[in-house]
Amino acid sequence: MSSSSVNQGDAMGKASRQKAERRAAGTTGPSPAVEQRKAKAAAPRFSPGALAVDEKQLEGLLTVMPADRLPYLGMAAWYLAQAPHRNANQCLVASMVLVAALQSFGVQADLVAIEVAIPSAGVSYGSPEPRVVDDMVAGHVGLLAGDTFLDATASQFKEIREDRGVMPVVGRIADEDRVRKHGGVLRFPFGSGETMEYKVHPVGSADEVGIKFLEKNSMVDIAQLVTNLIRGFAWAVGATRGEINTGLPKLNQSIAEALQAASKGQTPQLVDGSVEYR
Repeated sequence: MSSSSVNQGDAMGKASRQKAERRAAGTTGPSPAVEQRKAKAAAPRFSPGALAVDEKQLEGLLTVMPADRLPYLGMAAWYLAQAPHRNANQCLVASMVLVAALQSFGVQADLVAIEVAIPSAGVSYGSPEPRVVDDMVAGHVGLLAGDTFLDATASQFKEIREDRGVMPVVGRIADEDRVRKHGGVLRFPFGSGETMEYKVHPVGSADEVGIKFLEKNSMVDIAQLVTNLIRGFAWAVGATRGEINTGLPKLNQSIAEALQAASKGQTPQLVDGSVEYR
């Protein structure tokens, strides 16, 4: 008898024993592996798409947006427009960059695991404990920044993308301390009179996935992405709004520096991966 025949016989014997064990335990249905395959097949197909941003829409948004919303909705929208990678499924990197940028402005900002459910569409995404699988994130991550909730890459979910376009989902939190410590639920309009529901998990719920992701993706330079985001965004705000008070002195200073560079005839240019005024 060949080695392959022996291995095949062992496998068949193991399957028979497992089936007998399930029968003895009163579980004669499909094996757990079969159930997992069925569940995977029944799950909604996740199609993150690409970041196809309307730059004219973004410019118009920056022009009319309340000044105190620019650091949140404005900067997140600018990130989507200028992200070096155009795949929409980049919630962790986007959130880490935005958290670091906001922290540099003096805002208390933190990663959080989030789940979003859209009852009218019969779908939900995310998990309480996002994890890294094959160098990618399984789950969904957003951030809390002061009293603001932000899902920068909500448009990776086709139902939200079709309803809202390629824009972040941003909302104010009524009880910031409670949500930070214990999590909470936020609801946003969806479609015609419907709602979508975000379950926001406490601060710390996404820390481990961030650490694991950077361990597996050492080439991702968050600090450089943060610098590029701040300089590019400050330039865009200066170009559309001039000198403006965003409520964050350090961001105001970055905008003033961009305006000063513009007065010298300089423009933002990408030099060896870094945005510089030249």
